[in-house]
Amino acid sequence: MAVDKYVVTGLLGIILIGLLAPYFASAQVYAGDRDEMRKLVAERVVNIAKGKIYGLLNLAEENGLVIPANLTNRVDEAISILAQAEAAIDTDPNEAIRLSIKATLVFAPVARYILRNLPADVIPEANIIRLMNAINVKLGMVERLNNTVNWLDERGIPYPDEVRTLLDEAYESLIQAKSLLESGEYNTSDVAHLVGEASMKIGLATKTLYRGLHRDWVKVNIIAQAGIRMHTNLKRMVNVLNRTIIMLDEGAANVTEVVDLLNGIADALTRLADIIDRHMGVAPEQSNASIAMGIIRDALYDASDLLREAASYLEEGDTDSAIAAIQAAIDIILDAIDEAGQYMSEARIKIIKLREILPQMMDRLRDGIRRMVAARMGGLIFRVGLIEASLHAAYNRYNDGHLSKEALLSLLDRAENILNIMLERLNKMPRPPQVLVQKINNLLAWIQDVRSELSGS
Repeated sequence: MAVDKYVVTGLLGIILIGLLAPYFASAQVYAGDRDEMRKLVAERVVNIAKGKIYGLLNLAEENGLVIPANLTNRVDEAISILAQAEAAIDTDPNEAIRLSIKATLVFAPVARYILRNLPADVIPEANIIRLMNAINVKLGMVERLNNTVNWLDERGIPYPDEVRTLLDEAYESLIQAKSLLESGEYNTSDVAHLVGEASMKIGLATKTLYRGLHRDWVKVNIIAQAGIRMHTNLKRMVNVLNRTIIMLDEGAANVTEVVDLLNGIADALTRLADIIDRHMGVAPEQSNASIAMGIIRDALYDASDLLREAASYLEEGDTDSAIAAIQAAIDIILDAIDEAGQYMSEARIKIIKLREILPQMMDRLRDGIRRMVAARMGGLIFRVGLIEASLHAAYNRYNDGHLSKEALLSLLDRAENILNIMLERLNKMPRPPQVLVQKINNLLAWIQDVRSELSGS
């Protein structure tokens, strides 16, 4: 009988792994891919540059504006650099970003020429189209997310209540922005603010929905995997107890070893019941899975008490009472397995469906989150890169005698103000992007150095 007491530890270990393994698995499945994120950010920066350059070239063409010969080489060069940037996205995202900013700077004189020579009403009209397109894109995102939560509602799959609230608020902001544009009486910054507010709420709704479904995915896996392992290993434990009864009945058992074994199994069952009790919140309250877990938990507590009684009977020399107590513990465990199985069989169909559906849905949501983050980061990186390149170009022009000290100081003041606003907003984020924060801080320090240099000249 000595070998059987080690079975107890092994069985409990297997059951514990069944309960906790999904936590470790989910950490691997949903770990972020930094390289992929860098590529998405670089792709966003390239697209911003392309949008600015080709957007202005298209406006010029639509309005019959011809680019003068002395600027066509800049158009060709900017387009060539953009092509290089696009080709570098997968192999060297940082180079793709650098080339995109370079292309925009090369194109800058062309952009100034186009903006100065277009009819006065063209730019406002283009801004309206741009804002309306942005609103319609965001409305499409709200619609797709609403379709997702409607689908979840139809199947009784829970998700955080605030998702609906955030989507409703985002929709209201977008409709208000659209109404302002259509009225013709609007302030561009007000419309942009409403669109930005909607974007923030769409992003938060997506993240909240993803996290809620992720939690449900972990719960579903815990219930499914732990249920299978628990059923198998409790049956093994019952087999150990049945062999113990046979050996006691035949008088072939070492009483001291059997007492130790029974107390060990009782302790293991109590610990397992405690674990189930702590994890009762994994399954929705009063669901079939929750009822099944409660049945198993209560049975394990009762069985462990009976096994301790059996050990006491053996110590007192009452083998018949000990065998009766062990048999009663076995019956309680087997009855609980059968009763819980009836509830779990009904829950199992839903669990199987959830295990098929949730990973696909979470993949789509996660991809949406990454693209939103990449879009935001790409826009910030592009803007900071342009400011940096423009300031260095202005500083070089000052040193070459082509820009006055006053003009350079004015540029430094404007840039510093913009960078401080960006830094303040970044630092309000839950996890500020440290690389970008450091880049802005370095640029602000450079501005201070140049200002000190100018004050001494």
